[in-house]
Amino acid sequence: MKMTLKSAAREIATAQDKLSRARQLVELMFMAGESLPTKQGSAMTNACDLVDGIFDDVRADLDKLRARISKAEDQQ
Repeated sequence: MKMTLKSAAREIATAQDKLSRARQLVELMFMAGESLPTKQGSAMTNACDLVDGIFDDVRADLDKLRARISKAEDQQ
């Protein structure tokens, strides 16, 4: 299946939306981790911090792709 630039841009927008919703879940988990006893809470908040860093990386990659698509659309 050949993907057009517009459909690729829509796919990126959908992925960014899903990423935002997942990030909200991780933020809730982080808050829950802060209310747990020290050892368990610390492990949970550390894991949430790691996942949050991954979200930042993925969002940056999606932003780069979106910019490349926009540039390609401008060149058409």
